[in-house]
Amino acid sequence: PLSKAGHKRESTKAALIEAFESLIAEEGVAAVGVNAVAKRAGVGKPLIYKYFDGFDGLVAAWASQSKIWGDDDDIFAPLSQNPSADPIAVMRDTLVKSSTELREKPVALQIMAHALLGGSELTAGLEAAKQESGNHHDALYEQGGVFDDPDTSALLLVMYAASRYLALRSL
Repeated sequence: PLSKAGHKRESTKAALIEAFESLIAEEGVAAVGVNAVAKRAGVGKPLIYKYFDGFDGLVAAWASQSKIWGDDDDIFAPLSQNPSADPIAVMRDTLVKSSTELREKPVALQIMAHALLGGSELTAGLEAAKQESGNHHDALYEQGGVFDDPDTSALLLVMYAASRYLALRSL
């Protein structure tokens, strides 16, 4: 159980992440910065550094929470729960689900498109979250199973990239 201070800390972190997202939703990526996020959240700017080690950490926390790179557990949970499941069908269903979810996250799409067009002060935080997600992917794929076949892995990567591209085109 969290102490009163722990609850306040988590509440403040959540408020900062929400302020980050709401600023982008309402004013666009260019409006987001440490000062604007702190003001929107109604807290002092030092709390961004205290809780997230700076703006990059806040961006990374938002990206991780938003799961803008999908969730491998959507693939591995059905396969581990039902070893006879068709892995290609599970991957297909997962890609459709993650693409649909991404299209329903306009802030995530704005940020991803902005990063693709040359980056900004958001880039380092996004890269940190992407690296964390990549490490998770690597650990899961090293477990073997369906991904022992390089053709299956290659197909998944191509389809993942295509689904992200199509989601970005929906902007």
